Amino acid sequence: MKLTRILTSLAGGGLALALTLALVTSAQEPPPNPPTPEDPATPAEQATPPPTPTPPETVEPADSSELRELGAVTDDDEAIVMTERAARRERFRSARERVQIGSDVLLERGQVATEAVAIMGNNVIDGEVRNDAVAVMGDITVNGYVGGGAVAVLGNGTVNGQVDGDLVVVLGKVTLGPEAWVQGEVVSIGSKVSRAPGARVGGGTQEIALLGNTDINVDWLKAWIRHCLLMGRPLWFGEHLGWAWMVAGTALVLYMFIALIMPGAVNRCASTFEARPGLSVVAAILTVLITPLAFIVLSFTVLGAFLLIFLMFFVSIFGKVVFLAWLGRRFASKPITMAPVLAVLLGGLLTTVIYLIPIAGFAFQKLAGFLGTGVVVYTVILAMQSGRGKASPSGTSSPAPTPTGSSAGTAASAASNVTAGSVSTERPIGEPPPLDPSGATAPAEPPPPLSAAATPPRSGKVRDLSTLPRAGFWARLGATLLDVILVAIVVNMLDSSFLDVDDMFPLIAAVYFIVLWALKGTTIGGIVFGLKVVRLDDRPVDWSVAIVRGLGAFLSLFAIGLGFIWVAFDPERQSWHDKIAGTTIVHMPKGVSLI
Repeated sequence: MKLTRILTSLAGGGLALALTLALVTSAQEPPPNPPTPEDPATPAEQATPPPTPTPPETVEPADSSELRELGAVTDDDEAIVMTERAARRERFRSARERVQIGSDVLLERGQVATEAVAIMGNNVIDGEVRNDAVAVMGDITVNGYVGGGAVAVLGNGTVNGQVDGDLVVVLGKVTLGPEAWVQGEVVSIGSKVSRAPGARVGGGTQEIALLGNTDINVDWLKAWIRHCLLMGRPLWFGEHLGWAWMVAGTALVLYMFIALIMPGAVNRCASTFEARPGLSVVAAILTVLITPLAFIVLSFTVLGAFLLIFLMFFVSIFGKVVFLAWLGRRFASKPITMAPVLAVLLGGLLTTVIYLIPIAGFAFQKLAGFLGTGVVVYTVILAMQSGRGKASPSGTSSPAPTPTGSSAGTAASAASNVTAGSVSTERPIGEPPPLDPSGATAPAEPPPPLSAAATPPRSGKVRDLSTLPRAGFWARLGATLLDVILVAIVVNMLDSSFLDVDDMFPLIAAVYFIVLWALKGTTIGGIVFGLKVVRLDDRPVDWSVAIVRGLGAFLSLFAIGLGFIWVAFDPERQSWHDKIAGTTIVHMPKGVSLI
């Protein structure tokens, strides 16, 4: 039994040794000759192109390196390829990124890099790049090797070497030299591909046209981006920048034409900015904040949104005219006497000089449009308030109100009945008696003073409502919280699986406030706290005022509630939306109905 086990072990060991020797020997043998047509070919042998017929250009390489990439190599070639790849890996091991901003990337022959990126500069690759090569607002040139893709944005792309990935050029010319070999695709956006004989493209060529044109010249855009946009200025001197000066000159001529046909409006707006610069800035800020909200509200009407866009465009253009006129009037000793068209010309010339200053150019341009828009909006508001103050219900102008019960009011009433050389014989009820012909005046008893508690809300003393004590921050806050709680309860009752109104709470609350302000001048919370919304000109709160106040409340809320808190610090006890709508909130006397 022991002898049998020994013999069996020796046999097994000998068999294992024989198999090992056979595997080693077969691995050291040279590869077999190409199979005959009758023999089945292996997958590796199928990938090797036959010597005849001549394969297409995308398969047959032009030199030994391309042959090695396709696998059509001999044993010596494989050794060379392995050696070169090992050397390349060794070179790339110590390679670093090459990134330049505002200057060129020059990778000379024999130099290597993992990536090569040039921003606002050219990217020239004569050496080797392991991954991608990119040029933004500059040209890319590949005469060496790029292991990834080559990309040029707002620049030209020239290849006369090897690119293993894709070649993508956006708004630039594409040129492939006779020794170019792009294994991926060649994509050109906005221009045609110029391909020399012998150039090879493995993935095909795509030419994407822009605006129906496949040969767009964007040198003017690249020059403006490089010399103006990235420097923060609208204008500069240089090649391909003449179009920018033409645009600036055309705009100035347009502004002067507007000032020529609308001199009164330009002068009035410029005078407003000179007299009230602080409120003009506030109006500009409120305009910027309220415009998006108004656009959202008017989007439901579609036409209203387009009208708002058109209106704001015109206001911005006219605001620029007003700002230039105000700036030009700084050169006159008496600004009011300067012609608006001349003021716009002087302001435009000064603005052009400022446009050449880096960073300050764009900042001044935005500031001019911002302030000009605010001045125009504020001037329109002042004009509307002035028109409302002068207009009476009968359509005639009414005199300014005088203090009730004062000696000045009595004297004014008496003087109104006296004409040159004649005395009025008729007088309305409630006015003092006429003057005696002899020149003596009858003593007039002053009317008893009216207390605030006796002032009815809708009598002939409507103007007295604005003189009542104004509500402070805490009274307003309490009334608003009560209203919000009531609206929340109603929304919660209406909410169901069929009607989801939770997301509509801000809109429902706005409708609640606007409707009650327009109909009653107060809300449920206002009734509880004895508060009423009144206008500063003592006219009734109509729908237009209620809507403007409601939209302005969103502004006060979105500014971290600062518009509501403003009441605590404002001497007039007005919030931001009060100032916008020309309203305030007063404490009504006890015993006066608010409904």
